[in-house]
Amino acid sequence: MVEVNALKELRASLRPYTLLYVEDNVGLSNQAAVLFKKIFETVYVAYDGEEGLKLFNEHRPSIVITDITMPKMDGMAMADAIMKIDPDVKVIITTAHDNQDFLHQGIRVGVFDYLVKPIRIENLTETLSRCAHSLKEE
Repeated sequence: MVEVNALKELRASLRPYTLLYVEDNVGLSNQAAVLFKKIFETVYVAYDGEEGLKLFNEHRPSIVITDITMPKMDGMAMADAIMKIDPDVKVIITTAHDNQDFLHQGIRVGVFDYLVKPIRIENLTETLSRCAHSLKEE
């Protein structure tokens, strides 16, 4: 479990940034959104890649967390489109598939990290901390 102070530090480091979370599983999306709203001031939620890309174009968040397998447009195609619009965006792929092909495709697209579900909160917060550090450096 993540300590309260660590969560506060993470929130402070991510305060200037916005998040787009894209997940087609409504229950998981709702649970994750509750957590993300404790960390980020602004969280946009989409349920497929098409909707995610639309929200990205409207709001230009700094960080995108997306599932891969979704209807209409998968997360990898959405990530690729987003990276072509803004290569500085930090895209984190989440998936239940521990698949080397997806991992290599993510590397080619330029994603920031690739997390396999079920995601441990410690791994997620560590990745978000690295995002904040990378964004601050840029």
